[in-house]
Amino acid sequence: MRVSLTLREAEALAAEQYSGASSPLSEQKRDHCPLDCDWWREPRKAERFNSDRHKGALNLYLALARNSLIPVPEHTFPSTFDFSDGKRRNPDKGFVKTCLNAEPPILAGRMMQGHLLFDLTEDGRAKLETV
Repeated sequence: MRVSLTLREAEALAAEQYSGASSPLSEQKRDHCPLDCDWWREPRKAERFNSDRHKGALNLYLALARNSLIPVPEHTFPSTFDFSDGKRRNPDKGFVKTCLNAEPPILAGRMMQGHLLFDLTEDGRAKLETV
């Protein structure tokens, strides 16, 4: 989904929001299927949403989504960010997988205008406020 930021601007925002050792924005590879919600769920991984790193990643993705050229609902972000400088990045698959597979789920996937979107569930919103 097109956003009105360059990759450099997104990386600066990531540096403010996210404190993890790895980048919260991943390059898309040939074997990636970012429009397939099932691809994001596999392989199953046991990790809990419980850190400042998780909250920072989620805040980053929601902030990037607010710059989308196609308006998306609040508490929603796309599976792909197409930056204004022609570069493309995805949210971190491990993070999205954790959120989709959590019990109860933190994210729910759905299609909108040919884009896979991740909506924060009620439980996800509560996590965002408490972590």
